[in-house]
Amino acid sequence: MNAQTITKSVAASASILALAIIPSCAPMDPGYAAYKKQQQAQAAAAANPYGVPAAGTANNPYAVPGANGETAAPYQPIPGVPNTPPVVENVPQPSQPYTPLPAEPSGAASTHTVVKGDTIWGLTRKYGITGDALREANNLTTDVIWVGQRLIIPAR
Repeated sequence: MNAQTITKSVAASASILALAIIPSCAPMDPGYAAYKKQQQAQAAAAANPYGVPAAGTANNPYAVPGANGETAAPYQPIPGVPNTPPVVENVPQPSQPYTPLPAEPSGAASTHTVVKGDTIWGLTRKYGITGDALREANNLTTDVIWVGQRLIIPAR
């Protein structure tokens, strides 16, 4: 090894040693310490733009009640409003939905028993009536019909 190579390796070792001993300039420069603290605060604010308290902190009002050792619910009562749930009476539901009976056919009207493959559109074509007239005569609110259903076919 020549002298120049030895000098370079000693200088590199000294600089590495200096970095290991003095990791930051903050202890020597109060202005730099304030600058670093400001940089860390800005980074934390950028990571939490809405300012929500961190989970698990004692001052987090959005935490699960009792998760931070609270003994009471964090909610405040509203004056004049009872804190009891309302009582709902058990009203029995009908066993089948209400379907009004179709109007009685007039003298010129006829009936049709629905078979597999029948549709409202097909029945209107077969009997020469409109879909609205067929639905109105049978109190239908949709185009759903089923096999075995008796439909009143209004007169033209």
